[in-house]
Amino acid sequence: MSQENPSKENAEPAAPASSVFALCRTILIVALVGYLGFTFLKTNPQFRAMLQKWSDAQTGAVGGVLSVGGETMGTYWNVKVSNPSRKWNESKLAETAREIFDRVDALMSTYRADSEISLFNRSDSLDWLPVSAETAGVVDLAQRVAAETGGAFDVTVAPLVNFWRFGPEKEPLAAFPSDGEIDAVRAKVGYTKLEVRLDPPALKKSIPELSIDLSAVAKGYAVDAAADRLAEELNKGALSGFMVDVGGEVRCGGVKGLADPASPEQRVQPWLMGIELPIDAAPSDAQAGAPPRLARVVRVQSGAIATSGGARNAFEIGGKRFSHIIDPATGKPSELADGAPRVGSVSVFLPTCARADAYATALCVLGPEKGIALMNRLEIPALYQMKNADGTFSDLSSDPFANIDSEPVAAE
Repeated sequence: MSQENPSKENAEPAAPASSVFALCRTILIVALVGYLGFTFLKTNPQFRAMLQKWSDAQTGAVGGVLSVGGETMGTYWNVKVSNPSRKWNESKLAETAREIFDRVDALMSTYRADSEISLFNRSDSLDWLPVSAETAGVVDLAQRVAAETGGAFDVTVAPLVNFWRFGPEKEPLAAFPSDGEIDAVRAKVGYTKLEVRLDPPALKKSIPELSIDLSAVAKGYAVDAAADRLAEELNKGALSGFMVDVGGEVRCGGVKGLADPASPEQRVQPWLMGIELPIDAAPSDAQAGAPPRLARVVRVQSGAIATSGGARNAFEIGGKRFSHIIDPATGKPSELADGAPRVGSVSVFLPTCARADAYATALCVLGPEKGIALMNRLEIPALYQMKNADGTFSDLSSDPFANIDSEPVAAE
């Protein structure tokens, strides 16, 4: 069946060329007038303020800080973002943070029987045990810090942590153990007995009894994982700044926006971090979340702070107090070393939190003389808070700490 061609009578008449030209000219005139008018209005302060308010309403950038928090790894977490876009509402921010923290906990917690670390610890095999790239990366960092600190930081200290009742088994000791008992446990410890491989990621032990505890670096890594995710959004312009805090290990980036988005001066404000005064707390006080007293306020626009100390995680036997920070060389809590000056806490300042976390623990073990010498050699800012015999505190710091923007908090 053939298709009929439309007749000229049924075809629509073509528009005259003059009409098409007139329509195009009208469109160009309207566009030009609109452009000139908008350009003129943009120079008007009142219109610019109105436009800014409309833009902020669309993006959620109201000059404020969105904050969410919860619990993870046996401690608290808090995440803040400034000037977030509408995408980053409270629900989305909390969901993102929880996913990251839950993943790290599932990989590295010694309190979970199904974690990668727990599976490695239970294994008596001397072959390579495959692990995730994240776990291998954290162990690799720990091994490098162990070598730099002469073993003062050692993730294979897990048997001693458990022996002194600072691991999953919390029942306190009834009396101080003998040196022979300590030495028997210490024989199972040593970072040189642990190997790590990044590709393909795996761990290997040289003695069947070896086990590891990443609690002195895992929280810092969790902070970094969340901070790296938010840094991606910062680079996209979806927020102007962030702060991630897991149990006092903190990293931030960008700036903290204040209440008046019309003031450029107020938009560019650093994040404020507090360093706690290391006052010994009774276990009941620590569990009740007694509010800390700050020793120093630090202003940071980009970077991490990790603080270690035994003020809130300690036991007492026969009037002698000791904390969870174990010296691998002696097998004893660092406070029990003969003649050692009493370290209240150590804060380390670095671009990433995991590394700062590891160094802070190592410096508690090393003490101020060796610790400050190491930090000066590595050019790392670090601050010791020492406990004096009269109950007061004094600061000792590495030379690079002078570059940190901080000030002491006035005593109450």
